[in-house]
Amino acid sequence: MKVNVVSRKLIKPCKPTPSHLRTYKISLIDEFNPSMHVIRILFYPSNQVVNGKHITSLEESLSQVLPLFYPIAGRYHKDKHYVDCNDEGAEFSVAEVHCRLHQLIGPDVTSEQLNHLLPLEIGVADELTDPMLAVQVSKFQCGGLAIGVCSSHRILTHAHKQYFSKPGPMLLLTGD
Repeated sequence: MKVNVVSRKLIKPCKPTPSHLRTYKISLIDEFNPSMHVIRILFYPSNQVVNGKHITSLEESLSQVLPLFYPIAGRYHKDKHYVDCNDEGAEFSVAEVHCRLHQLIGPDVTSEQLNHLLPLEIGVADELTDPMLAVQVSKFQCGGLAIGVCSSHRILTHAHKQYFSKPGPMLLLTGD
């Protein structure tokens, strides 16, 4: 299976974080959480052709959502135990997968194959350059999609992770 990342960029919040919210101190409990990203891959079968306009809509939606969860557009300072809510942005990438979606669903699929559908490598996520949230839209030859999401285990609560993993953003692609 060959996957080519065709674009990668940072999506900034549609409006800046207010100055009084620029520093997000994490709790002691969160500080002891593992410094890794929680991953999720959502699969969507083909129901129409996905074009650049749909991808742009997803980018714009992410930009609109970031102010609601302002720490995820910032960067974590591990030495100081806080998130600098500097509006640097969430990472958004688009990839083309040179196979059909059904070839990646089933018992013979390896974790190595699925890792290609994620925007970040699995592992420690404590560097100042690591985004709190990264999304990769992978387009298959059959027209199906996979959306890989990597989110900071320390910063995003379970409720936030559920929000970013629901099919709601995909409604933009279907027009429903």
